Amino acid sequence: MNSIFGRKLYSLVPDLELFGHIALGKLSTTDASNLTFICWPNGAPCFLANLYMISLTVRPTRRRRNGLSRRGSKGGTIGEYAQKISQLIRYCFDAKVDFIEMSDDDFTRFINKLGLEADPQNLREKKKATLTVTEVGTICLDFLRFVGGFYGEPNFVSVGGTIRITESFGVKKDKRGRDYPVHAVSHHSFSPGGRRRERNAIPAVHVDQFRNAIDEMGGSRFIKLRRHVLISTLENSGARRTEIADLKVTDVLAAYQMKNPMLKFITLKLGEEETREVPVSKMFLSELVSYIEFHRDEIVRKKFSSHKDHGFVFVSSTNGTPLSEDTLGNEIHLIRRFAGIEEQACAHMFRHAFITNLVMEFVQRDRFRHSGDFEMRLLSDKSYLEEVMMYTGQRSISTILEYVHAAFKEIEGYSSTVSNVFLMRAMEQFDKYSRKLRGQLGSTLSIEEYNTEMEKLETLRDEDFAREYAREKSIKGIAPVLPGNE
Repeated sequence: MNSIFGRKLYSLVPDLELFGHIALGKLSTTDASNLTFICWPNGAPCFLANLYMISLTVRPTRRRRNGLSRRGSKGGTIGEYAQKISQLIRYCFDAKVDFIEMSDDDFTRFINKLGLEADPQNLREKKKATLTVTEVGTICLDFLRFVGGFYGEPNFVSVGGTIRITESFGVKKDKRGRDYPVHAVSHHSFSPGGRRRERNAIPAVHVDQFRNAIDEMGGSRFIKLRRHVLISTLENSGARRTEIADLKVTDVLAAYQMKNPMLKFITLKLGEEETREVPVSKMFLSELVSYIEFHRDEIVRKKFSSHKDHGFVFVSSTNGTPLSEDTLGNEIHLIRRFAGIEEQACAHMFRHAFITNLVMEFVQRDRFRHSGDFEMRLLSDKSYLEEVMMYTGQRSISTILEYVHAAFKEIEGYSSTVSNVFLMRAMEQFDKYSRKLRGQLGSTLSIEEYNTEMEKLETLRDEDFAREYAREKSIKGIAPVLPGNE
């Protein structure tokens, strides 16, 4: 088989110290833990690629001076760079061409090969969308420019150079209204325009199938509860797998004590670590807190002393260590397979559903009648844009606008008698949790336990409803109308 489709070429070095400098006779080192190490397809270390990885640890970003992110089981942003340039490394290995010997035609053939690659699951479809090929090509150009610098050939990748590029410079504003420089690089082999793969949201019927599968699958009671909590977190927060893996117990408990609960997540985008807060219901938080206090903490106490509790929410049932983002993804895959769902159903589709619904809530809350009105508000109101970006975890207007059409489409199916879509979501959540409790009655819940849990759920529902009444009155000066009270 062609090595371009072979095994992964990179791995992470958990504990790594790099030479820094010598001052006053003392050696100073730099922490480079979790840095990506890259090999050729034959297993030999790729010297230039690893030097490039090291250079990324000190590459400044807009808000960081200590290089691109290395956080997470995939090496953060540096890991993403490694994944992209690995494809160029495979190509050069197969073509038996050194990096510095590449011509403009060689690079063009590489890009064309990426664009023609078939999806192994559906040979009639392309494996990579047009924009994905461009993203890979852009990072590979950056790597080849580094190679040119290493060999003392600054024009190796340049305008009119061996590998001919075009460059553009400009200024953009961040979500706080501050200017920052933008430098874009392109190559004539990149296809103009193009679209990403369609952002499909997880259908409600698949979520129900996930829930049923969890109840029917094997595993301990702790594993079943943890899987239900994972699905609930995906549904109610729109968090990425990396964000869920990093979710802390302290942040869940803090949100549970808030009058208007906001759950904090750590997000990594463009090499920068930020926090964002997502509005969540007390019903959802109650499920999280019960899992933590009665199940998660018991597992962790058996494996760690109290002062060594790592504080992460999702833990292994065997050793109490935090679950990685890959393990969370594998859990979703196992549940989907047991449920017999043939269509695509992955963790990120929950995020697409959440963002579509959240954009829909903004549209409903502020009475936008057309998508153009919503777009105009985002472009003209910085504080409003910052609010939307915080809740969705998106960092560009263009990405948010991809969800707007889907949101307006969904709104047409909602009852016009419910003016507050946050309230609609609370009603739907109450129904879901009620069904879940009824499904556990007689198996994991006694009648007394069921009655207690239902009373607690109804109390939390009323708190969520009351909060949304207050929110609506503060925004519009009126209370929403519930079905049956018109």
